[in-house]
Amino acid sequence: FILFGEVLEHLLAHPRRVFAFLLRHLAPGGLLLVTTPNFFGRHGLTMLQRGLNPAPLFPEAADPSERHHHHVREYSMLELVEWLDRSGGRTEALLYSDCWDEFQDGPFATNDYEERGNLVVLASRA
Repeated sequence: FILFGEVLEHLLAHPRRVFAFLLRHLAPGGLLLVTTPNFFGRHGLTMLQRGLNPAPLFPEAADPSERHHHHVREYSMLELVEWLDRSGGRTEALLYSDCWDEFQDGPFATNDYEERGNLVVLASRA
């Protein structure tokens, strides 16, 4: 079992290469669990509707040691499934999680499952 939680969005690497590497290291019958922010979560959609870019700029005064704390790119569920498939994986289960959602009320609140703030995918080798 490989748990790859809240890492993908910090990497300056193509997801196909990352997933291929992880899938190669699975034992037969093993599973890969990937979690990452949902670019199309309620928070991002609300910002887009307001004409704002939900992807934060790299901090102007950031120390080089802080570069790994910044999100390089966030993904959609369709992208995760596509890149896992292209990497030799098979999606076994997926869900949209609200585990990091801070807003239960107000402009970012949502009852739409797909607009939750986090993506979770369970995959195996194809």
